[in-house]
Amino acid sequence: MGVVTRFVLAGPGNAPHPASCTCAECALILREEEVGSDRARASSDTMHYDRGGLRVAAFRLGLTQRPFRDTGPIENFILVFPRLSVVIHHAGKAPVVADPTRAMLYNRGQEYERHAVSERGDACEWFGFPEAAVADTLRAHEPAVDDRPGRPFARTHMEVSPRTYLLQRRIFDYLRRRGAAADSFLVEDAMYRLLEAVLRPEPGVARRPERGVLDRRRAVIEQTRKLLGESLEEPLSLDELATRVGLSACHLSTVFSQETGMSIHAYRNELRLMTALERLGDGEHLPEVARKVGFSGHSHFTAAFRRTFGIVPSAWEARTQTLPDRREAAVGLLSQVDAMRYSRPR
Repeated sequence: MGVVTRFVLAGPGNAPHPASCTCAECALILREEEVGSDRARASSDTMHYDRGGLRVAAFRLGLTQRPFRDTGPIENFILVFPRLSVVIHHAGKAPVVADPTRAMLYNRGQEYERHAVSERGDACEWFGFPEAAVADTLRAHEPAVDDRPGRPFARTHMEVSPRTYLLQRRIFDYLRRRGAAADSFLVEDAMYRLLEAVLRPEPGVARRPERGVLDRRRAVIEQTRKLLGESLEEPLSLDELATRVGLSACHLSTVFSQETGMSIHAYRNELRLMTALERLGDGEHLPEVARKVGFSGHSHFTAAFRRTFGIVPSAWEARTQTLPDRREAAVGLLSQVDAMRYSRPR
C-alpha cells in the first residue's frame, strides 16, 4: 500500500507529488488545506492504493479550480468511473458524455479536454493497471491489441452495468476503510475482475449502420445523455427531450434503444440510481437524495435501488457513513468478486 499522495496536475491519472513534497505549488495547496479551503479540496486527488503497477485514486475538480477544460496528458493506463456527468473529448476522437453508466478508458499519454455538465464540476475514481494487464484482458477477443504497443485501449469508453459500477465503489469503499491494512491480494483480485468486467465485449452485437448515419445517431445519443445528466432534479418529458435534440419522441426512442441496447427510461433509471449511490455515500439524507434524482416517492426509490444493487439504500447509507467493522467491508467486496467469477455482468 502506497502512502497518501497529492496530485497537482489537472487530470486524473497524472503523476502524483508525494505528501512530503515541498515545491511551491504543493506548499500553496497545503496552506489552503490547513485553512479548510474549498479550492484545495476541489483540486487535489488522493491515492488510496499504489502497489505493483496497480493504483486507485479519487479525483475532484471544481468548475473554478485550475483550467477546467485543459488537461495534462495521462500518465497511467486507467479506467475512470465518473460520479458526475461531464463531456470528455479525447484528442482525435468524437466528444462523449462521461457519466456513471460509462467507464472512460485512457492510455498513457492520452490528451483530452473536459467540458462541464454539472455545476459541481468533475468527480470520479480511477483505477490504474500495467499495460500488460490491459493487453492480456483484451487479447482473447481483440488480437489486434498486439499491433498497437503503448495504446491497448482502442476505444474511449465502455458501457457498464450497475453491478460493475457497484464493484468499483466497493473496492474504493474497502480501501477507504482499511487504508494501509487493506488485503492486497483481495484488492488486486477485485481490480482484475473489474478490468475484465469492463472490457469484455457483449455477445450478439447488432450490425452497425453506415458510417455517416452512425455518426449522426451517436451525436444524438450523446446530446440526449448530456440533457438527462443536466436535468435529474427537473426531469424532462420524452417529448421535451426529443424536441431538444431535433427528433420526434418515437424516433428518439427507437434510435436510443438501437444504439445503446436499452430504452431511454431504463438508461435514465440507471443514471439516477448510480447518482443516488454516490450522494448517499457523500452523506446526503435518503429522502432528499430520492427527490433530487427524480423519484416521486421513498418506497419507489427504495424498491428500484434494491432491484438494481441488491441492497436497500438505507443499508448503503449506513455502511458508508458509520464505517462498521472492517471485516464487513472485506466480506461484502469478496462476495461480489466471487459472484462475478461465475456470472457475467451486462
